[in-house]
Amino acid sequence: MEKDPRDSDELSGKSEIARKMADRKTWLRLARKAQIEAMKAHIRDGVPYVTWRDDKVIHEMTLPPDAADFE
Repeated sequence: MEKDPRDSDELSGKSEIARKMADRKTWLRLARKAQIEAMKAHIRDGVPYVTWRDDKVIHEMTLPPDAADFE
């Protein structure tokens, strides 16, 4: 049985962020939430949201601020 990294003695004195980073599922969920918030901010501000790979733009998304309901 695999030990839960959140139960580690090494994490007992660590910050909440350190404990969450030790939990892969939580980390991925938080990273995805941050990505979605960044995309919303770009759209809301009228700034293109661009995805880069190997120094090339592979995807660009631009919408007018009134095109989507964010809340």
